[in-house]
Amino acid sequence: MSESPKPAHPLASIGGLAGAAGGWMFAEYTGASGWIPIGAAILLLLVFTKTPLKPKWFMGAIILTLAHVIWFTVGGAIAGVWSAVIGDIVVLLVLAVLLWLRPGLITASLLGLVQAGSLAYNVHLILQVPLGDPTHRALTAHIVLRSIAIFALVMGYMKYRRETAQPQAEPVPLQP
Repeated sequence: MSESPKPAHPLASIGGLAGAAGGWMFAEYTGASGWIPIGAAILLLLVFTKTPLKPKWFMGAIILTLAHVIWFTVGGAIAGVWSAVIGDIVVLLVLAVLLWLRPGLITASLLGLVQAGSLAYNVHLILQVPLGDPTHRALTAHIVLRSIAIFALVMGYMKYRRETAQPQAEPVPLQP
């Protein structure tokens, strides 16, 4: 009887090491601007995997969007800048809930358009701020989160399409 091979530790791979290094550099550079959404994403992941609240598709995009909303909420409360973040909070929250309740091309596209538009605006802003500035650090966190959310939307939609596609009926061969 042969034993099944022991699975490799995730950090043993090159991709795992690169991801760990990238995550560490991200957290080190962004500070609280990175730790707040990372912590929120971990908590949301735990809630979605340990409770019946798990969305069937688009879980990654929903988690990242809600983590972003939590970061906006915490940041707005700490800095007292509600007028600057309330629009982002409402739009992202509504679109994430819609994607959860009505997954599909339309809701994924709406959230994707908002994330892509905000990403473009964040890139425009970061080019005007010196490296290392607290604003640059926060914009870096926004850019990374939005980029990963867009990637998660694409991957979620591919999974959604694969799992909801109607099987094609096989053609009936002609009898001679």
